[in-house]
Amino acid sequence: MSTQGHQLDVHTLPVMADNLVHLLACAREAAVVDPGDAAPVLRALEERHLRLRTVLLTHRHADHTIGAGELRRTTGCVVVGPEECAATGLDRVLAAGDEVSCGAHTLRVLATPGHTAGHVAYYCESATSVWTGDALFLAGCGRVLEGSAAQMWQTLGRLRALPAETAVYCGHDYTLDNLEFAASILPDDPAISARLAAVRSSPEARRALTSTMGEECRSNIFLRADEAQVRAALGLRDLDPVAAFAELRRRKDAW
Repeated sequence: MSTQGHQLDVHTLPVMADNLVHLLACAREAAVVDPGDAAPVLRALEERHLRLRTVLLTHRHADHTIGAGELRRTTGCVVVGPEECAATGLDRVLAAGDEVSCGAHTLRVLATPGHTAGHVAYYCESATSVWTGDALFLAGCGRVLEGSAAQMWQTLGRLRALPAETAVYCGHDYTLDNLEFAASILPDDPAISARLAAVRSSPEARRALTSTMGEECRSNIFLRADEAQVRAALGLRDLDPVAAFAELRRRKDAW
């Protein structure tokens, strides 16, 4: 199906303390990613005169799934996601390579384990966008809770390989904290310093709840764990990338 004339619009809805819910709209049809709260989604649907067709879940944590049941009951939508979300009541179980539609657009499921064992992301080539849940944050990444550092590094590599212009939509707004952590490791890095200064000084930058993969590759220190200067800054020049990533994640967990 051609997407010409059928733009995919993304509306980001901040909910709870720092969660981000993403409402995708195309030709009056909508999908929503990780609805931790149903009420803001229902308001947005009514305001924009949209019909919700699909709830897309990236992983099983309640702050990303708890609104799914109410949205299904209220709108008649279907709920889809990885098998680990089965307790939420999935209408369709998704695995890597599966596809889901939103209007004229197709979203492809990417396996992104590490934060949880079955975590997935959704990539839309036609809209040049990816929804990463808690795998990749703006200027950061998720804690390694169920997988290994090697799995999470592989996940970040898979996401890092997407086109540089890919818009990145994540599950939480931790951007300022992530950049301050990165600056504590690489205080003189120009990309990190410039992004941190922008976020600190500009309300518009602070509210910019999306990024691009190119920007993340430049200023997200977790995507740069294979760089010699990052390993040198950690005082561990001989580390391989997985070990360097694990050390970065350990330090961020204690930050």
